[in-house]
Amino acid sequence: MKLPKTILLALLLAFGCRDKQISEPEILTIEDFDWTITVPENFRLLDDRDWRKIEEKGEHAIEKTFDAEMINEAENIFVYKNGQLNTLESNWQPYNQNLDGDYLSLCYEINGMLYKTLESQIPNVKIDSASSTQKIDGLDFHRFEMKIDLPNGIKMNTIGFNRQFGKRDLTINITYVDEKIGREMMESVLSSKFK
Repeated sequence: MKLPKTILLALLLAFGCRDKQISEPEILTIEDFDWTITVPENFRLLDDRDWRKIEEKGEHAIEKTFDAEMINEAENIFVYKNGQLNTLESNWQPYNQNLDGDYLSLCYEINGMLYKTLESQIPNVKIDSASSTQKIDGLDFHRFEMKIDLPNGIKMNTIGFNRQFGKRDLTINITYVDEKIGREMMESVLSSKFK
């Protein structure tokens, strides 16, 4: 089973990690997707080693939930944080319709896995979710968002955007507990440009 990176990001809340290098607003150009995005100020680039630790813990939670070994083919593009639980992350992974099936069906399947993993791994969690389509620079992205009420009183939000670019699935994830920071990340994503 392929490992959906959105699930790993949503599980971020459970695991600590260190931040590296405070950044001013930073313009990133991701040539593989002809994509330009501005990372808001006061975000820190997360160390690859620390992000990998989070991924490993997320993989374990997924494997425990579904009793299946996960195959992680995703390539990180970037991971930025502002505080402990406000994260802007992007990755891509190969997409092959012959192996992965219909793209939209795959997105819905991953959304269901995310929901079920959180529900089964965090006792007494309350989750409200919605799927829709979101335009970013005129392109349609599949959007999946969850409002997560954790038993400890933290209210967390995750919003994932996916789009197929040829044989690649681009994912952009926002996770936040601070509404102001969440709005900044959302503005950053929605105002990003694809050539």
